[in-house]
Amino acid sequence: MTRQLIVDASGTMRVDCVWCGRATHDWTERTFQGQVYVCPCGAMGLFAPPHDFDEAGEELLDLLHLDGEVAQPAVPVGRTGMISMRAYDGADSRRKLGEILAANGHEVLAEDTEAVVTFPTGERRTLKSWALWWRPAVAPL
Repeated sequence: MTRQLIVDASGTMRVDCVWCGRATHDWTERTFQGQVYVCPCGAMGLFAPPHDFDEAGEELLDLLHLDGEVAQPAVPVGRTGMISMRAYDGADSRRKLGEILAANGHEVLAEDTEAVVTFPTGERRTLKSWALWWRPAVAPL
């Protein structure tokens, strides 16, 4: 199921936590290709367009100082070995990022979202985004 998020006139998006339902706030660190939101309960969520999720995931790993790679491997093009290209697979990147976060002790939840933007002209636009939420895993009682 896709969750709709409303973007107000200032460009601010209200994002409620998928676990506790409280309002989140922007993380002080912003990724270039996406946005990270933080909840008072300790959960965090990375939001990025599907075609940018690999780059946003790589940037997030750097910010969190975690080892791993979520982008597709570079493949040489031509015979010189000087040029290479990467295929984009946002779904695979989101899955890999979730695996890396889980391996580092986090509970992970993926979510599809739509940001509904209303412009001053009255025009409305819906932008697809993907989210990956994580929080420290709770030890069983």
